[in-house]
Amino acid sequence: MTPRDETFTAVLDALYAELMAGVAQKCDPSWSTQYSETRFIQCADVLPATPLIRLMNLLHPILDQIAQPVEMRHGTEDLRALTDGFRLRRVDPSSIKSDRSRAQMQALFEKLGLTDFGAEMASHLDGLITEIAGPHGYHGIFFQMYREGDYISGHTDVHMGDRLDAQFLVSHGGTGVLRTLEDGFWKLHYDKPGAMNLVGPRMWHEVPPLIKRDLAQTDQPWRIGLCLRFLPNEAH
Repeated sequence: MTPRDETFTAVLDALYAELMAGVAQKCDPSWSTQYSETRFIQCADVLPATPLIRLMNLLHPILDQIAQPVEMRHGTEDLRALTDGFRLRRVDPSSIKSDRSRAQMQALFEKLGLTDFGAEMASHLDGLITEIAGPHGYHGIFFQMYREGDYISGHTDVHMGDRLDAQFLVSHGGTGVLRTLEDGFWKLHYDKPGAMNLVGPRMWHEVPPLIKRDLAQTDQPWRIGLCLRFLPNEAH
C-alpha cells in the first residue's frame, strides 16, 4: 500500500478515528502534582495501544524515507567536560528552512491525514493537558525517529521557551527509554505504547541509545515518537 492507495488512506482514517475515540478522559490526581514538581509525567493508557502500534507500523516506512538527520557531535576539547551531542532524525515541516521542501513535506502530511489528525487529537487531549499543565494551545505535529544507536544527551531545551510536548512512543525490535533527572539521579521511563510522555519546559532529560532487544536478531530496531507540540495560551 502507498499514500496514493485509497485503501491505505481508509485504513489510516479508521486508525485515527479509533485512537481519538479511545482517548482517556480521566486524569489521575497524581499526574498534575508530579508534573508541577518535575515538569514531566508519563501518563499510562492515554491512547489505546493496539491501534497506535498499528498506525506507527504503517507510517514508519513512509516517514523513514523523508526523515531529516538531526545531529550534533560531542566536543572533547575540555577534558573535564563532554559537550552535548545527539543523533536522530525528525519529520517536521515547520523545521525545514527550504520553502519548497517544507511545502512538499506539508503536502505529504495532508495526504496522509496527519495535519487534521494532529489538530483533532490535540482537541481531544485538551482537557487532560489543561488539568495537568494548565491551558495550552496546539502548535503542530511532528515525528522523532531513531535507529539503532541513536540518542540525545542530557539537555533542557531551554532555547525552546515554554513549549510543552505530548509524546507517544513506539519501539520495534529495540528497547526505547527516556530518562529524566529527579533528585540528582536519572530516572528511567520505558516506552509504553499508549502512554503519553508530557515533557515540559526547562527540565533535564535525555534519550539513551536505542539498542536491540536480542543480540541474535537480524532486523534493525527502530523507535518512532508521535509528538504534539503545545504553547501556553498567552504565547500561542
